[in-house]
Amino acid sequence: MLSAPLLLSALVSFPFPFPPVASSAAGLRKLSQAEISQVLSILGDTVPQSKAPLMLRLVFHDGATYRVVDGTGGVNGSVQYELERPENFGLKRGTNLIKQLIAADQAVAAKSGRAAYLSFADWIVLAAAYAVKVTNGPDMFSSLRVGRADAAGADPEGRLPEERLSADEQLAVFGEMGLSATEMVALLGSHTIGQKGFGGPLEFDNVYYRSLLERPWEKEGDKMASMIGLASDRVLPDSEVTKRVIERFAGDQGAFFQEFESAFLKLSELGSR
Repeated sequence: MLSAPLLLSALVSFPFPFPPVASSAAGLRKLSQAEISQVLSILGDTVPQSKAPLMLRLVFHDGATYRVVDGTGGVNGSVQYELERPENFGLKRGTNLIKQLIAADQAVAAKSGRAAYLSFADWIVLAAAYAVKVTNGPDMFSSLRVGRADAAGADPEGRLPEERLSADEQLAVFGEMGLSATEMVALLGSHTIGQKGFGGPLEFDNVYYRSLLERPWEKEGDKMASMIGLASDRVLPDSEVTKRVIERFAGDQGAFFQEFESAFLKLSELGSR
């Protein structure tokens, strides 16, 4: 745990939002085991398990601005400049945690004599991966890469999928990001944690998919069941394309974990390749 004076010193040394950290796609690299241990220590001291759903939402809202057609957007930390947008309501708490992580990393770096190197965008990805790990989902740290560039401003508006989209409309939006139907359904499985009613709020599992097939919100007279999931979740079984993936994940949690990790790693590098 960092001492209060050391952490305070790091916090006041940098303006908020943090200045961009430059990098290139060619500069993306995996963390060493020593770096993973240090990163996990910083995350463990800064991000409580209760914030896991928030950190997963943050990485998606940062990365979902990516568009294949022009290569703009992606996981670049621009979400810190987009907090006034309606779809990003509540994410300031997440960006504040990222700032605390950067400050903690700077404090550790100052103490050890090394130069801090992780960007705002890197920490968004690391915090989201930590959220999955501490809720008993797949441990992705040995596969993650760092070295993302931070944006100097906001990404274009109107790119995140709306909650009222049909399954086919969601597929179209994710397709514009370069993500397949399987990748989309796997990433939406992150809704299994949080307050959406899919099983334990802090248990990363495949209950989300089993619930989609059971359609509990259709039970008459059950007010609690009627509140489960977002409108965009409930329509996923309506498409044969997405239903096939849902059925696979509902019956095989290992397959869900494997596909989620692959999709998450792809999402985490959108705009950095």
